[in-house]
Amino acid sequence: MDSAALLLVAGDEEPREAVAGSMFVAPRGRRHGFSNPHPEDVLVLGIWAPPEAALAFMREIGAAFRPDAPSDPDSMRDIYARHASRLLP
Repeated sequence: MDSAALLLVAGDEEPREAVAGSMFVAPRGRRHGFSNPHPEDVLVLGIWAPPEAALAFMREIGAAFRPDAPSDPDSMRDIYARHASRLLP
């Protein structure tokens, strides 16, 4: 992995850089998010407990992303709302 390849992790504070091997915890109900601002792929391992609700959300949100077009913000908000969540501003 290129040394520039990193993930930006956001919570209640400003986004922080997470390099390979980093770990972050996002307790249920706490604001959080992550993004990859670089062209290199980044591998993320997520562990949820209990897993069912999180996996249902990840499946639905993953199906909404298309590699050839930007995601529709209204559709994303609807998916998040169905899963008792909301997008970060």
